[in-house]
Amino acid sequence: MIRVLANGQYIVSGGWFDKNKLSSVKTTIHGCTWGGTVIKTDIIAACGLHLELGNKVVTSKIKKILHIPGYLEN
Repeated sequence: MIRVLANGQYIVSGGWFDKNKLSSVKTTIHGCTWGGTVIKTDIIAACGLHLELGNKVVTSKIKKILHIPGYLEN
């Protein structure tokens, strides 16, 4: 799960972070990749692409995106 904070920061949890007992982590998002070195920086997430985080974690392919309206945390 990714929660949007202010100033380009995000709180990320689940998956790799849960397995390594690191949930919830504050980080940035660099963009999406197709699994290689080319990064798409104009979008945060897209189905079929991998998400690259500022802490150098690259996710598996994004399967589903669900937007839950909320509020910004400062």
